[in-house]
Amino acid sequence: MQNLHLRRISALCAARSLAYLCDMSSLAALLRLELHPHLGVLQRPQADRRSPNRKPRFQVA
Repeated sequence: MQNLHLRRISALCAARSLAYLCDMSSLAALLRLELHPHLGVLQRPQADRRSPNRKPRFQVA
């Protein structure tokens, strides 16, 4: 999960850098893709959307 999160951050940083060269249009396009519900690659993992009744995967001591 952490690797996927880092890939998303890296993609957003790259898009932001590119957007400065392209009048922010590439950043807007990437954000639209990330928010699109049918694109699972850019979506958050299912663990982030767990139900309130589900036990956490990690116990904090």
